[in-house]
Amino acid sequence: LSGLKKLPGIKYLGYQYTKDQPSLAETEMQAVLSRYPNLGGVFAVDDTTAEGVILGLKNAGVLGKVKVVAYDSEPPEVAALRAGALTALVAQRPAVEGALAVLYAYDAVTHKTASIQHSVIVPDVLLKQSSLSQDTQWFYCTKLAACSTTWQPTSANGAP
Repeated sequence: LSGLKKLPGIKYLGYQYTKDQPSLAETEMQAVLSRYPNLGGVFAVDDTTAEGVILGLKNAGVLGKVKVVAYDSEPPEVAALRAGALTALVAQRPAVEGALAVLYAYDAVTHKTASIQHSVIVPDVLLKQSSLSQDTQWFYCTKLAACSTTWQPTSANGAP
């Protein structure tokens, strides 16, 4: 955030709290647009906020003119990225996070605590419309059968 504030031509407007409610995010987006009609971009912290932001921009007639980057890669967000309503998605690596949790839990139970890393930062992945066909492994699964069953944690996919 401190780096963002130092960029020339960027005015940081602060947080807009929407309580994970798309309707509140939509209303807040319209209020922000009324105060800042030349708004250049929005960062939505989750899928429900992104949903509301998109609706607010659409209702104001500026969808596609205001850049929107959202966090997560839920199916509706991926569809919005494909359609051009989102500029990019910041995808987490939940398979890496989950696998490490299970591995570290096993190590703890079997008293192999030396191999447990107490602080792990798993890098996020930036998804763009132009590379979506190569990035499907970062989409969230909606059905267990659609999830990869052969995944193993490696440094190539973000595991330490």
